[in-house]
Amino acid sequence: MATDAADQLGPVVDRLIRTVPFFRGLKPVELVAFLAKARRVSCRQGDVVFKEDDEGGQEIFLVMGGSFEVRRAATDGSVEVVGTLEMGQCFGEMALADKQPRSATVVAKTDGVLLGFTGDFVSSFPNIAFKLYQNLARIVALRHLEIDTEMRTHMAPVCEVQCVNQITKGMTPPPPGQIGPKGLEVLARLGQPYTVAAGDYVVKENSFGQNMYIVLEGELEVSKVIEFAPMRLALLTPGNYFGETAVVSEAHGRTADVIAVTDAKLVRLNAGHLEKTPEVGALVYRELARLFSTRLRRSTKIFMQTIGRKCYQGCPMRGR
Repeated sequence: MATDAADQLGPVVDRLIRTVPFFRGLKPVELVAFLAKARRVSCRQGDVVFKEDDEGGQEIFLVMGGSFEVRRAATDGSVEVVGTLEMGQCFGEMALADKQPRSATVVAKTDGVLLGFTGDFVSSFPNIAFKLYQNLARIVALRHLEIDTEMRTHMAPVCEVQCVNQITKGMTPPPPGQIGPKGLEVLARLGQPYTVAAGDYVVKENSFGQNMYIVLEGELEVSKVIEFAPMRLALLTPGNYFGETAVVSEAHGRTADVIAVTDAKLVRLNAGHLEKTPEVGALVYRELARLFSTRLRRSTKIFMQTIGRKCYQGCPMRGR
């Protein structure tokens, strides 16, 4: 079966690398070897691959034949078709980032063939796991940044106080990223040591950079100005990291200020550092994909209940 799969994949693998973000940067021989061993799933028209809110999904799928519909439940209880997946398209990537319920239902529109693979399967290919998790972190991060940019474009400061706080009431705020003691030891050797004095800015909102930072010692404050007043968003302590978007997208500015509360010792990391030790880099990018996924789910919920409904059109609060 592996040989048959490799023969089928050969003619299309170059196009997959060019057009599927998850496979970007792989060599054709690497991708053929990877996909030839993936789980093959044959679907009949009407078959459900997975349902919205299904729990425990750990598999990402690549369409190798046929057509599949993506459906989501609307607020009025109806079901909306929000997309169609054709040959060469991936879906279910979030399963590699976290173990949260599926965000949509996928149904076979025609007879079709899928290739499926899990995080454990990806990790069994150490030579390419780094690139795949780097791509995954970039995909999820850019989705989150697109939604965040759309909301910042349309929302006024009053929205944060009057609407967003109500929507997120009861939701657990996404915690700062955390790396355990063993990971800290490894990454401290991999990156560049960096010290700051109390009161120093490490990054400023809307600035650009290539580095993420991991806190080794001391405390730092994440804050931004909302309605002309600074608001603390988080307090960072040893093991926390920040500025992680820079290692997946240098085109987006920092989203908040980070200031040293005490004298602090940090380590700076960029994509180049992670490439030097791919096995460590794969773990870092997998963790970043998980973090961005948490943020994306939260932002999507806010977006769907506000900007997605064009709440800003005729909003009385925005006219104050």
